This record gives sequence, C-alpha cells and structure tokens, in this order.
Amino acid sequence: MVQKRIAAGHPMALCFRGDQLRCGVNGAVIDVRGGIELCRQAAELGVKEAHFILGNLHRGEERSVSHYEEAAMCGHVLSRFNLGAWEYNDGQGHLALQHFLISAKLGHTASLDTIKRLLAEGIATEADYTGALQGYEAAIREMSSPSREDARVMGIEKLVRFAARRRRPGY
Repeated sequence: MVQKRIAAGHPMALCFRGDQLRCGVNGAVIDVRGGIELCRQAAELGVKEAHFILGNLHRGEERSVSHYEEAAMCGHVLSRFNLGAWEYNDGQGHLALQHFLISAKLGHTASLDTIKRLLAEGIATEADYTGALQGYEAAIREMSSPSREDARVMGIEKLVRFAARRRRPGY
C-alpha cells in the first residue's frame, strides 16, 4: 500500500517510508541515504514531519535550524521546542523564550517546564509563565475527549498486563 502511494508521489508516504528506511523499522533494510532522499523529497513537498526528521539528522549544524524553522512555521511543536533550545544554547534567551511560549501554548509540557526554569533564571517574567500556563491548559482541554481518555486508559492497562506477563516465570 505504501509503495503505491510512493509511486504516486504522495508526500506523507515518502516521509513515512524514508523514516522507515533510515531507521530500519518494520522489517525495512536500513538504507540511510535512500531514507534521507525520500525525506528530502517529502520536505520539498511541504511535509513538516520530513523537515523535523532532516533537522534531527543535521542536529548541531546550521542546516538543522532551517529545517526546524520550516516545520515550526507549519505548526510542528517539537521543531519549535528545538528552535528554542538552539537559541538558548546560542545565548539568545529572550528569543528562545518566544519559541517556548509558542510551543507551550500548543500543549507541549517540556516547553512549559522550560519557561518555569527561565523564570527562575530571570529571562521570563511571571506574566510570561502565567500566559503560557493558561495557553497550555487551554490546549490540553481542547485536545481532550472521552475517547482519548478511554484509549489512554486502555493503553496503560495493556502495558500493565504486558509487564505482569514478563515478570512471570516461564514467559
């Protein structure tokens, strides 16, 4: 099915298969170059996840920033967080704060925690943290639903059952 979508030039299929090849997931033979090429093609077609993957591949290089920026402009939360980390490590605390504020207001917990740390460092203000917290809570409320809660509970129950089976002798 994925191969048909790739042959048709579907951007998300290119990204999906590229990531599989790059990591050797789901029985795929590892082909890092081929995977990167498929992700590059998907990024050219505007897939934010592909930009994120390429940004991670070039981590620590200037190229990663451009990929993270592209993904962040499309709403990719982890890319926005990574841009904040990049700016913070580059000594641009106030610019980093802006990235963390945006990603926290999209429901990213680590961004909210980072803003709290920036508050302690004197980079963020109490108003910054309060606004981020309110935005974070609103995003979490917006993302919650009874079916999501049911799925979360079912997922936790499966993990507990799996862990219990692993502890039994003979399994």
